[in-house]
Amino acid sequence: EQIPTKEIKVKEIKEKENKIEFDKLLIFFNDSFNKKCRVFATTVKQKFKLRLNDGYTVQDIAKAMQVCKMDTFHKENNFKYCTIEYFSRAKTLDQYSFNESGKEKKYTPTT
Repeated sequence: EQIPTKEIKVKEIKEKENKIEFDKLLIFFNDSFNKKCRVFATTVKQKFKLRLNDGYTVQDIAKAMQVCKMDTFHKENNFKYCTIEYFSRAKTLDQYSFNESGKEKKYTPTT
């Protein structure tokens, strides 16, 4: 059986759009939070790939980092809770990447 080429091209395009360049993401993370991380742990890479499979995009991850950087709670704590693994969590991406205001906001811990 032969697979039509149109289907293959669409699949290839989607894979390219949802591929994380971990080197660039690491540089973006370090610049955003003034950190000096050198590598991604294998488990964290797997978590990011799972988030992409869940429907999140690379832009969602970057936006979550940008919005979190403006969060008063994290600023007051010198971004000590902002780790690479923290941004691989679906809950974190939901909390920060879909914040439409983009303004500084106060984090309220839940019980």
